Amino acid sequence: MRRLFAIFLLLISAGFPAPPQTPQRDPIIKANWTLVTYTKAYAIFIDRSLIKETQQMTLVAFQLRIARSDTKEGQLAKQQDYVNISKIVGTVKAKAFSHEVSLVEVSCEEEKSRALKIWLDDKQSQTIYDFSDSQLETQKKWTRYVVNSIGSKVIKAVCDGTAPAPLSSQ
Repeated sequence: MRRLFAIFLLLISAGFPAPPQTPQRDPIIKANWTLVTYTKAYAIFIDRSLIKETQQMTLVAFQLRIARSDTKEGQLAKQQDYVNISKIVGTVKAKAFSHEVSLVEVSCEEEKSRALKIWLDDKQSQTIYDFSDSQLETQKKWTRYVVNSIGSKVIKAVCDGTAPAPLSSQ
């Protein structure tokens, strides 16, 4: 509920329409998450049900990044995430870390995006760390991506709807 309220305040203060209520993300991969792409280390999803247009003619969407457990690179990424996160929240909370959820803004016309908000969540989708606005200043800058990069695939999925069909709930 804290996350929903924070998102509401963020969107209202930026002049964006508020998204509908965020669905429960337990388990994290539900029918509303759509696989966009994956690397050897991470799988990237977007929540297609909550993509909204802003007054600035951009789109906002939720993005999920989760380390893959089926590859060595994913297991190493999970370990590195633990090391980095434990520096921020301590080892107890870092052990609970499961995935990163971010609210991204996409300019389809200019083919660029930026992170507006980032949360680190546990397996029950409870926030263990919420990055403050001052911590996100570099993330809030617009970024253009190389063709076929993760960022370009997210932009394409949000703007063109070219991501595969949503994963089924199990």
